[in-house]
Amino acid sequence: MEFYDIDIPEMEKQRYKSIKATGKYIELNVLIEAEEKDEGNKTSRVPIVRTCLHDCGPTEVACLYVTLQSIIHTLENKYPVECILGKMTMNVEELGITMEDYKED
Repeated sequence: MEFYDIDIPEMEKQRYKSIKATGKYIELNVLIEAEEKDEGNKTSRVPIVRTCLHDCGPTEVACLYVTLQSIIHTLENKYPVECILGKMTMNVEELGITMEDYKED
C-alpha cells in the first residue's frame, strides 16, 4: 500500500473515536467568529475557548502546551504578517477560558 492511498481524514476520525472511548484525554475547542462586534469605538472578536480534562494528568497538560506552541510556530510561518499585526494590535490578558476537569471516581 502506498502512503497516498491512505484516507488521512478517516484515520484521524477513527483515532478520535478511539481516544474518546478511553475516557482519558484532554480536548481543546476554540471557536472564533468571523463577524466583528461593534462595541462603541472598537470592534472585538472574543473567542470561545473550552478545555476539557478527562482523567488525565501533568503529562497530558505538558503535551497540550507543546502542541499549542507548535500551532503558534506553524501559524507564524504560514501567516507572518497576520501574526505580527495580532501581536502589535491585540491585547489579551485573560479570555475567561472554561475548563472542565473530569475524574473517574
